[in-house]
Parts: sequence; structure tokens; C-alpha cells
Amino acid sequence: MHTFQGYEPIEDIFSSPRRRVIRAKRLADEQSVIIKAPGPERALESERARLRQEYELSRSIEYDHVVRPCAVATGYDRTFRRR
Repeated sequence: MHTFQGYEPIEDIFSSPRRRVIRAKRLADEQSVIIKAPGPERALESERARLRQEYELSRSIEYDHVVRPCAVATGYDRTFRRR
């Protein structure tokens, strides 16, 4: 499992060399969140740009049963570390 500053990881949902998806709890307000981040071998600028583009696209989808993104974190290449 991996840790992110300000979040408590609950479970890995998906993991590949390119991507990680983790269910977590945001410590500031105890909100349940899903974190999508580059895999440990892919913290390249191109991968971060792709995640920002996915964020922008998903913000425009407004359906009751679709998870809405709340933020794009910066500096996650420094906070993304093995526990």
C-alpha cells in the first residue's frame, strides 16, 4: 500500500506500472476519496499531464452515479512513497 500526505489509505483498487487507484480517507474532514496517481515508474510530466486532462474531462460529466473529481494534487511525486 502507498501513502499520500494528508490521506489515510484504505485499499488498493488498481495497480499497474502506469497507474495506481487507491481508496482513502482525507484526514482534514474524514471524507472518503479515490486517489488516482501515476504508477511508481511513471511519475513523468506526460503522465501528470494525462491525469490533469482526465480530471478536466471528468469534471464536465454531471450524472448522479458518476464519481466527480474534487481536486488535482501537486507534488505527489514527492509524497508518493512505499509504506
